[in-house]
Amino acid sequence: MEKENKTSRANDTRSKSERPKVWVPPSSLDAPPAPEGFRYRWIRAESVGFQDTKNITGRLREGYELVIAEEVVNADDYPILEEK
Repeated sequence: MEKENKTSRANDTRSKSERPKVWVPPSSLDAPPAPEGFRYRWIRAESVGFQDTKNITGRLREGYELVIAEEVVNADDYPILEEK
């Protein structure tokens, strides 16, 4: 009786053939690339249907500047910036 050469299922898993993934910080809202020396950040303006003016004014005091979609280069590539 001959012995069959079987390969283990552990050797056939998909994770063995995948390339390692590069970690990126989590972001549910991507922003377009900012001009040199600047970064775009999303600021909460409303939560559960209520205006969050305290958050907006606090951020303005910290030095944030609000930007409208027309001022953003390539804003057309980011449908989240469209007016509803």
